[in-house]
Amino acid sequence: MSNKKIFEKRFVFTGEFNQPREILSNKVLAQGGRVTSAVSGKTDFLVTGEEPGPSKVAKAKDLKINILTEEQFLEMASPVKKNEKETTNNISSVEMSEIEIHKPLGPVEDKRLWTVKYEPTDFDQILGNKTARDQLIAFLSNHKTGRGLLIHGPPGVGKSLSVKLACKKLNRKMIEFNASDVRNKGSLVEKISGFTNTRSLFQQERVLVMDECDGMTDDRGGLAELAQIIKKSRIPIVCICNDKQVVKNLTSCCDEITFRKLETRQILGCIRDIVKKEQSDIKDAKIIECITAANNDMRFTLNSLQGNGKFNKLITTNIFDESITIFKPKKINEKIEMFFKDYDMIPLMIFENYLKCDIADIDKRPISKSKGKKSLDITIDDCSVHKNLFRSTNDLKKSNLLEYAIAAEGFSMSEIFTSISDWSLLPYSGFFSSVLPTRNLRLHKRLDFSKELGFLSKKNKNLRILNQFKFHILSKCNFSQFYFYEFLSIVSNYVEYLVNGDTSDALKILERYNLLKIDLDESIDMLNLMKSIPTKNKTAMTRAYKKIERTLPYNHALE
Repeated sequence: MSNKKIFEKRFVFTGEFNQPREILSNKVLAQGGRVTSAVSGKTDFLVTGEEPGPSKVAKAKDLKINILTEEQFLEMASPVKKNEKETTNNISSVEMSEIEIHKPLGPVEDKRLWTVKYEPTDFDQILGNKTARDQLIAFLSNHKTGRGLLIHGPPGVGKSLSVKLACKKLNRKMIEFNASDVRNKGSLVEKISGFTNTRSLFQQERVLVMDECDGMTDDRGGLAELAQIIKKSRIPIVCICNDKQVVKNLTSCCDEITFRKLETRQILGCIRDIVKKEQSDIKDAKIIECITAANNDMRFTLNSLQGNGKFNKLITTNIFDESITIFKPKKINEKIEMFFKDYDMIPLMIFENYLKCDIADIDKRPISKSKGKKSLDITIDDCSVHKNLFRSTNDLKKSNLLEYAIAAEGFSMSEIFTSISDWSLLPYSGFFSSVLPTRNLRLHKRLDFSKELGFLSKKNKNLRILNQFKFHILSKCNFSQFYFYEFLSIVSNYVEYLVNGDTSDALKILERYNLLKIDLDESIDMLNLMKSIPTKNKTAMTRAYKKIERTLPYNHALE
């Protein structure tokens, strides 16, 4: 039933609310109102939370628009009382039918994640780590100026939730930032330092929470600036991370609390209750299997089990399990199905480990011709181990030939599978790269991870160095006038000057070809020539380079 106070009225929301803004907006839409983002002459109500936008409030006052608090709005949006039912008579039957048509025909299914639906709402409901949680309460209750708190532990053990509910229990206002909000010194000074040096006399005491602070380590000055803010702060600052080792800068100014991994029996008991409430038939064995695969991560376990309930499949294998299975005696279809799980990595894992394998000890027997049974186990006869390994190597080359044949048509294998979405060749790729090379190989040693990714990373880095060198030097000469052998000549001359301590001639090379010092430094490192240059000569070159001034025809922010 529509509420005449909201029906056909326009609302604007500004500020931070206790309830999510989406829920407040839905209350308006469900009762026939409209929600807009900007205040205008057509706006009927401006609903303000904490720290509302000053421009919106000022404009609303100028236009004499009704300004409501969150509590006033919720009271207005409450269900219509019995003595107010006559207001619906003002709505035509057509309008009523348009409103009623959106009503659900049955009970609405709660599609929320279990981690949200069954999240504890009280501090004492949190699972495990009671000692750590008691230490958290003690810190917040007896905070000392200039000291922060560092909470660390594995993911999914309730670190962030404990802080949130501890603030609720102590009636503190939690202000939360994470690594995506503030990452470097500038954003810390701008967003945080302003309110850490003051305390409120009349409002709730504040607690600043820096979640995922180990994600700030890649940005210059972030952790060091955070440590300085903690030392000067008059309000409690709680830093949360998974790995304490990457935030060592904070240990000198923070007390530490360690959250331990939850025990399997604790997680199992809690999940049993959730499964019962959801009327699901997930067995204890599958729950324990999922807990083990998640390394006792409560959040990951719940998400996995919820997905398991929908898709009836629990995936707990990894690239090592899948690769080991390929080396076992399996049917062709089974091996290809395993290849499909990670068609990029499994061929690389096979290439890395096939030379460590033993030849299968197969009796001299003909290939099974039973109907419906396909097998690739071939009789070895008197073939030597070397001959069989050569055969596997040759099979791996065939998979490369398949890729070359596709590349001849102008597409790479990855482009065929992703950009063009033509997956018809994937089974053939799996057969030649994974099934055929392992048909007589049995792995009895530890599986090594592929080194190909490291080689690929190094290759891409070297290509970047060469492309950057080419781009810079082509600003001085024509493309047709520069060849790769000249790159080697330039680098060797530069190294020779540095070895002899001839800094002036080394600088002339940079100026002659419009190159940066980093261009030649990275090229020298790529060619493994850096060790031949004395340290004192490199230092002298750096000092001399900083003194020169020149204008380059490209952006040289790299330095």
